[in-house]
Amino acid sequence: MEKYPFSFVSYVPYEKEEIEKSVPERFKKIAMRFPGRIAVKADDKIFTYKELDKVSDDIANAILFGFGTHNEPFFLLFEHGAEVIPSIIGVLKAGKSYVAADPSFPCSKLTDILEDVQAAGILTNRKHYALAAELASEKHQIITTDEIGSEFSLEEMSLSISPDTHAAVFYTSGSGGQPKGIIQNHRQILHHALITAKNYRICIEDRQALLPSYTFTGSVPDIFCTLLQGASLYPYDVWKNTVSDLVRWLIRQKITVCHPPVTLFRQFSDILTTTGKEYFPELRVLRLGGQGLNSRDFNLFKKCFSENCILSHSYSSTETSGISIFSANHRTVANNSILPGGYPVEDKEIRILNENGQQLGFDEVGEIAIRSRYLSPGYWRNPELTAQKFLPDPEGGDKRIYLTGDLGRMKPDGCLEILGRKDFQVKIRGYRVQTEAVESALHSLESVKDAAVKAFDHLSGEKYLTAYIVPDLQFSPTVSALRKALSEKLPEYMIPSVFVMMEKLPLTTTGKTDRSALPEPSGIRPALDAPFVPPSSEEEKQIAEIWAEILELDQVGIHDSFFDLGGNSIQSMRIVSRICRVFHTDLSMSVFFDFPTVAGLAAYITEKRDSSISDTELEKLVAELEMLSDEEAEQLLDGSPPVSYGRPLNTQKMLPEISLPE
Repeated sequence: MEKYPFSFVSYVPYEKEEIEKSVPERFKKIAMRFPGRIAVKADDKIFTYKELDKVSDDIANAILFGFGTHNEPFFLLFEHGAEVIPSIIGVLKAGKSYVAADPSFPCSKLTDILEDVQAAGILTNRKHYALAAELASEKHQIITTDEIGSEFSLEEMSLSISPDTHAAVFYTSGSGGQPKGIIQNHRQILHHALITAKNYRICIEDRQALLPSYTFTGSVPDIFCTLLQGASLYPYDVWKNTVSDLVRWLIRQKITVCHPPVTLFRQFSDILTTTGKEYFPELRVLRLGGQGLNSRDFNLFKKCFSENCILSHSYSSTETSGISIFSANHRTVANNSILPGGYPVEDKEIRILNENGQQLGFDEVGEIAIRSRYLSPGYWRNPELTAQKFLPDPEGGDKRIYLTGDLGRMKPDGCLEILGRKDFQVKIRGYRVQTEAVESALHSLESVKDAAVKAFDHLSGEKYLTAYIVPDLQFSPTVSALRKALSEKLPEYMIPSVFVMMEKLPLTTTGKTDRSALPEPSGIRPALDAPFVPPSSEEEKQIAEIWAEILELDQVGIHDSFFDLGGNSIQSMRIVSRICRVFHTDLSMSVFFDFPTVAGLAAYITEKRDSSISDTELEKLVAELEMLSDEEAEQLLDGSPPVSYGRPLNTQKMLPEISLPE
């Protein structure tokens, strides 16, 4: 496998010492070298490097005139487009740090960020001045870029900016509470930009699409890797246009490097045909990140992009910037359903730690930790969290170790495999389950276009998995078909109990799946292969009511498979104990699994009506069944029972019969 299968085109080199300077210093060098080249181009605005340098100088001088040279955060309120770029550079030239905010954010979120960051001022334009004025308090001064002119220009800007100076504060979505600010300094941004340019061989002829919002940390390498190399940046607002519009725009603008969110990339499958390789003849690097990739994504890449294009999947975080890169071309063979996290980028050491913080060996699973001197200074105004996540290097020196909260393992060849978030790990009937592993199995199915998995609690208190499916309309899968396909890939306890079909998954502003917005299951009977047939006999009605209550469904058809309805071994034991009590008859677990429908059980019970037992014996057996813990029930079943789909069951590993005494 090739680590970096890129052609060695020329690019503007850098000396390692430049990382120990500032972003404006490197930008000034590039602007002086390529003054007439296009730096930023959007539908409504074009900046050459000379013009971008001049406009950002004016903005910097206006900020210095009003606020002085003290390093403090500046609140930026712009739409995604060309106009925000000189404002970002101007804030950095003034020695301030920028806080990116989108006018489309809810007003409460903007207020929370503004209050938390304690910004010195707000930088915006006339279009959003009214919103800025609504957000601002008496301590905030508003500067509108439309009104900045040459009156603020100085003879020569001689501000000295240390690489340790704060350059940006990025805020998380805040779905779990108050938004959390993560600081990046000039050293971290320069290292990320220049190393990324080196890895992808970004040159002055490149045209980089800026698709992620400037409020998203993923925009940092796109903006600075481009402008610190003399290439051209092309902002495009994907949320205001269709995917078809984006395809046409990429072709028209002859984009060579593109960094779309994974969810957006997957939408290409709706509009690109089998001749998709003709669509993007100029595109040489397709960068994806923020979410894991699977073999289906890789096949989609090979289907829709030319053989001259490289697929690159990067693993990163706001706290660390780039961590690892996995690059592939049409000759790369994907051996696993999940594409690996790749190989460490320069100056980033990846360690796998156990719960005691000790480093693990190859192929051992633990928390991914990053050792480097190019990490975030920490969390804004949160020293406790900073001390918890950023650890001093036990070997001494100026490096630190950041705990990512992700699980992974390192392969002997130095390639990282990412296994998902520690906090996405849930315990299902005694087993530890990584929900992202279930998502990966779903993504590998041809009938699934996109998927997410989340754990919920039954009324009984036990956890269960719910899968949210965006189906491929060409296949229109049923729950029965999905469960059957998953049973060939996953153990029974990892198969979701509930499947919810959706037109699309909810997304955060950064293009990731918004798990907090996934709706709680409604308890409606799923779409199965078997059509709904209501119970008719009294036995069928009673059994269906028991199933519906324990499975927490609104209705159950007499031909619905217990397993297709999401039933598990713990629930099966509760159903058996209830049926024994209601019908005063013996019923073994193996019989229940032989007749996993209401109609089958009703027929069996009717036939065996004469085998009733005394109330005393019945109560004793039911009590024994109901007193079993979840773990004991799992042990009793010797694993989970096989799922029947109209085939004879393999009962070799099944629970020995628990028959009521005659």
